[in-house]
Amino acid sequence: MTDNAFLDKGLVLGFCFPVDLHHRLCRQYLEDEAREFYLTEDIESIYAAKKREKIQAHRTAVLKHVRYIEQNYDSEMGPMDLQEVRRRLDRRSNDAWKYLKHYYEGKQFANPRDVVDDLREFARGMESHVSSRKDEFDELVEIWTREEDYPDLEESLRSIREDKEEDYWVCVDAHDLGERTSDETELATTDLDDLANGNRQKLIIENTSVDSVEAVAFTGS
Repeated sequence: MTDNAFLDKGLVLGFCFPVDLHHRLCRQYLEDEAREFYLTEDIESIYAAKKREKIQAHRTAVLKHVRYIEQNYDSEMGPMDLQEVRRRLDRRSNDAWKYLKHYYEGKQFANPRDVVDDLREFARGMESHVSSRKDEFDELVEIWTREEDYPDLEESLRSIREDKEEDYWVCVDAHDLGERTSDETELATTDLDDLANGNRQKLIIENTSVDSVEAVAFTGS
């Protein structure tokens, strides 16, 4: 087991958003008390931008559902009504449907006015809920500051940089952590298609001071 883990933005998002596909695995990973967890201010900045996007998208989806309830129900909703409501949850645009699925779980009857009020309150409080989880996350990690840019990595990691500049600097930051600490270093990512695919893992491990690349990702299997 590695002693240090450098986290990409996917670990932060996965930890802070309970509807994220990788949420459970991210929480489990960060509960490992044998590791020290690190990320950079750059990752924090990327997370902040992505957080705003996700909250806005989730809030919009929840309020769209609220409008559907307002327009279609004006008296108590029974089991058949709620079955239809569940069937109509939009699973395509983003993960917000999981909030709604959880809200309706176990309900046999519902007053549409109460549903509207509950979901509007939830939409208003979404940012504070995410912020609370981020506070919890911050207690588990340390900010790492890279001291140099390691230009010698530019050629060996060129394919990563050409695909996604952000991923390249994640690798450089993780390399810096490995260079400046004596323990083994792991790069943890939710990105199965890029950083955690077999070829990229091999490329990173062979050319940097990263000892392993861990996919903290739900694969459905």
